[in-house]
Amino acid sequence: MDKPKELQIRQTFRVRAVLLGDRIDLNAWRAVDQLASNPLAIAVRGGGAAVLFRYGVAVLFDVTGPEKSPSSSSSSLLSGALT
Repeated sequence: MDKPKELQIRQTFRVRAVLLGDRIDLNAWRAVDQLASNPLAIAVRGGGAAVLFRYGVAVLFDVTGPEKSPSSSSSSLLSGALT
């Protein structure tokens, strides 16, 4: 996924924290896919960004639509996934 060319500066945006499971394998992300490495921040398809923490939490910034929920491709990176 391409990194955002320009971050838009806005007065308000939505932030949502989600407990996905017991742990997230952060080593699975390639450096080219990362916006930042500590904590791991990635661009989200459709706009916005996610900050991922190894203890199973994802914080979503300005993410809307179907990308709010974890996809099946990310479930292999979770241990103890919550249903």
